[in-house]
Amino acid sequence: FCGSLAAPTRWRQQTGGSVTAVDINPAAVRCATINALLNDVADCVTVQQGDLFTPVSGQQFDVVLFNPPYYRGQPQPGFDQAWRSEDVFERFAAMLKTHLATGGYALLVLSTAGGEAACLQNLTAAQFIISVVARRDMGSEVVTIYQASLSK
Repeated sequence: FCGSLAAPTRWRQQTGGSVTAVDINPAAVRCATINALLNDVADCVTVQQGDLFTPVSGQQFDVVLFNPPYYRGQPQPGFDQAWRSEDVFERFAAMLKTHLATGGYALLVLSTAGGEAACLQNLTAAQFIISVVARRDMGSEVVTIYQASLSK
């Protein structure tokens, strides 16, 4: 998701704000950096390589967009990290509060084909309020964008 930079670029164009993108995969980071240049948003888009919030330690955000790996399990090196993780839902839920600005929220892209229930359970256990923003039936799966916030 970081590699395409589609959603962050659109966000920046609509709000005029800045975007920080993080991806664990160096190829996705390179792709996102190139896309920021091609879409003329490199002046307000920062792309960093790392795991979840590690590269942005101490920073807070108004909106966090998260498109996690859908499947549980040990990823193979490389692009499999985009699809598989053993504990990403738990770690994301545990770290999110400290990285949201007051009134901030997270948008999560989840699939019924993956760990949707596990991710939502971890966020609920961390006291987040979950609501559906959009949902699309793709035939073999339903993809849903959820909002997670600390207050309504």
